[in-house]
Amino acid sequence: MRTEQSARIIGHGANALASSILLVCTKRVSTAAVATRREFVARLKRQMPEALEKIKVAGVGPVDMAQSALGPGMGIFTSYAKVLEPDDSEMSHGYRAHQ
Repeated sequence: MRTEQSARIIGHGANALASSILLVCTKRVSTAAVATRREFVARLKRQMPEALEKIKVAGVGPVDMAQSALGPGMGIFTSYAKVLEPDDSEMSHGYRAHQ
C-alpha cells in the first residue's frame, strides 16, 4: 500500500520505506496440523516464490520487499498448530528460514 510521501525530508537520499506494510491476522482453524521443520521449510520454498512475485507485481519496490515478505511467511508458519524441531521441541516464531 503506497502511503508514504516521496517528497518528505527523510526520503531524499535515504533508504526509507516507500509503502506502509499491513498484516491482516485471522484465527487459525482448530484442526490445524502439526508440521516438522522440514515440512515447513519445504512449504516455504514451494509457496514463497509465487507470493513474492505477487507482491512485486502489485508494485512493492525492492526497498520494501523484505518487510512485505513477512506476511506470506508468517501466514505459512501460523497455519500450523505448531512446527517441531528435529528434537521435537516447538519452533519459536523468531525462526528465520535461511538458517
